[in-house]
Amino acid sequence: MLAFIVWAYEHAVGHDWAASLSYLSNTGSTRLALPGSVPAGINLIASLLTGSVPLLIIIGVGFILWALMGTPLSTLQATRYMLAWSLDRVAPRKLGDVSDTFHTPIKAILLCAVTGEIALFALVQIPQASLLGALLAQIAAFIVVSIAGIVFPYRLKAVWESAGGRRIFGVPAVTLAGIGGVIALGVLLGEFVLNSSISATFAVTRRLSLEFMIGAVVLGAIWYVVAWRLNARRGVNLGLAYREIPPE
Repeated sequence: MLAFIVWAYEHAVGHDWAASLSYLSNTGSTRLALPGSVPAGINLIASLLTGSVPLLIIIGVGFILWALMGTPLSTLQATRYMLAWSLDRVAPRKLGDVSDTFHTPIKAILLCAVTGEIALFALVQIPQASLLGALLAQIAAFIVVSIAGIVFPYRLKAVWESAGGRRIFGVPAVTLAGIGGVIALGVLLGEFVLNSSISATFAVTRRLSLEFMIGAVVLGAIWYVVAWRLNARRGVNLGLAYREIPPE
């Protein structure tokens, strides 16, 4: 859907014009003389291209709802990560506790709420902070997951077959999906890091964001090694957690 919106936008105004406007908006917004420092994005341009009041209302309400949906979706994602980590014994088991009353991982949700508020404070108070670091770290994490999907049918063939083991043209479907994920996400990551037209959007936050992405990956690897060693001392082999598909 987002790809279609971008295509329709560039089809209406032209790629060069859209790129020029984006450059001016990011590097010299005062030249555009927009009221209230409104960013010259797709939402603004789309609202200027139509005189339909119902359509303008849909654009405005849609933008507000999109922004509101980001927080609960991110919370759901993060808390489910914590639940999975606790089941795999690479995070404190308390994070995986599910309330009998609310049927949700209350402790994980509270942790997300607290750390989320700290992150919001940092975004407002620290000029070098931006969401780019979190975005890049998330893209890098999904690339790792895609790589795991590529090798999964070959590394754990019995587990893959027990889950259905579907193939497309003789190749495991999850492997094809993983390859597609690595390619698409790799291109996206490269654009954010190497394309100056895009990275200029984040200005002074670019370096800190790259450091945050690399730090998140390195810290995650260190965390896993430490968890592996701590469990090994207790006689628990974490490798056994990946020998079968976890219960629903």
